[in-house]
Parts: sequence; C-alpha cells; structure tokens
Amino acid sequence: MAKKILYIAYFMMLSALPSSCIDDDDCSVSHTVNIGIKDKNYFNVSSFPEVSPVNEQLPFRNFSNNIYYLLRNTDTGEITRKSTLTDVTDDNSSYSLHLTDIPEGNYNLSVWGNIVTGIPPGTLHPNGQEHTDIFMASALLKIGSCPSSHALSMERTKGKLLVLCTNFPEGYTHLQANIKHVSQTSDERLVFEGDTEVNKDQLLKSINEILLAPTPTGGSTLVNISFYASETRSAVLPLIIPETKITISRNELTAVRVDYNNQNNTWDISVYADGRWTLIHHLDIS
Repeated sequence: MAKKILYIAYFMMLSALPSSCIDDDDCSVSHTVNIGIKDKNYFNVSSFPEVSPVNEQLPFRNFSNNIYYLLRNTDTGEITRKSTLTDVTDDNSSYSLHLTDIPEGNYNLSVWGNIVTGIPPGTLHPNGQEHTDIFMASALLKIGSCPSSHALSMERTKGKLLVLCTNFPEGYTHLQANIKHVSQTSDERLVFEGDTEVNKDQLLKSINEILLAPTPTGGSTLVNISFYASETRSAVLPLIIPETKITISRNELTAVRVDYNNQNNTWDISVYADGRWTLIHHLDIS
C-alpha cells in the first residue's frame, strides 16, 4: 500500500513540472552565443613605443559598436535568420546573441561588427574609402531541441598603416595618401579577395593612421604620400614621397617614418618590416 501511495505522489510531482521542450512543439528554445573580441590589440603593437596599447578590459562596444549576423542552415544552404544592424550600448565585456525558435539542424553563424548600413559586410574599402575597423567571426553550430550556449571570438579584418612624422618644419598641415593593391573583400572565413586602392586626405599629425585591408597574396602594396599646406598662397612647397612598397597584414601595424633633418635640409624615409627599420629613401631638397 505504501509503495502505491509513493507511485501516486511521484506521478503528481512530475505532472506539476513545466513541460519539456522535447515534448512541446510550441516551446520557444533559446540558443545563446556569447561573442567576445579576440584582436583587441594589434599583434606587434609592442614594437612601436609611439603607440599606446589598448586597455583590453574595455567594454565590447569600444571595439565593435554594432553587430550584424547571418545564420545559414548548412544542410539546406538556406538563410534561416538575418539580423538587423544592432547598436551595442551596454558596458559588458561581451555581447550575448540569443537565437530563438531555430529548427534543429546544422548551421553556420557569421557575425560582423563595425559595419555600415547599405554596404555589404564583406566589403573592406567601398569606393576607395578607408571605411571602418571591421571585425568578424564565424562558427558551425549544431542546434538541438534543448537550450545551448556557444562562444565566439571576433577577429579584425584589417591592418593599420602608421605614417610617423618627425622634426617637420612649420607650414605642413595636411597628409594625402594613395595606397594601391589592398584586398577588396573578406568572406566569413577571413579569406581575402580582390584588389583595390584607398585614398585619404587628413590633417597632419605626428602619428597618422590608415586602416587597410591585407596585401593580396604574392604582391606588394604601393604607398604614395604627399604633404602640403592647405593655404593656396603658402610658401611651403608640397613634399612628395617616392612610391614605397610595403606589406599589410591582418591585425598588424606597418609603419613608414618621414624624418626631416633641418641642419642639411634632407628627408629620410624609412619602413618598418621584419622587426626593424630600413632606410629606403634619402631626399636632398637643398
């Protein structure tokens, strides 16, 4: 008799529990993807004392201010979910993406950060512009009928060119750069394709920064830089640097240094590559 009462109590206890998602087709299951930032600092930032490393404890939004994603069913090839462009506004160290009502199956999740509405997320330099510091990540997800969680780390798609200007005489106020032969697009696996160029005109600083996609495989990136005064009647003559070959790599800093020697009125142009500075041009304009 006691055993029968025990069975009845056990059955009543199970009946009071919430329905399992396995048995209820209407249950909304949430799969959480915790997205972090892998490339917070450039790989070789320690090689440049002129550049301060980024505080890696800063919130996610300091590295990526928005999120866009695509979820593709790898069994059917169809896009299951395509997000709107979502701004990141909180101070969390990661971004939590909640995928609900996703049918069971195998999926590829592609995520981009710092993209712009109207420009395809894999486009790195639209219309010859520097564009943004694009981050991306991709992962294969196996989604079942019960809640699950996944971790994903976003990587930087571009490198950065530093133009370091030292001992400049007064009068130069602007830098104009034309950079040829950088990659045009990146897919979700960080495979770079295409060949394009970038133009930038900016106020002159001691440290000038230009975001650039990696150099296409087997080639060189060509840099043309000139310095000038914005006033049309200025007595300062434009300084045009001879075309310089460099290699841009993903999440790495590449540098060109332009140093003026006011004692003999000469310019030295050096490139940082393979862990050292190499003098490539010596200009005597006396």
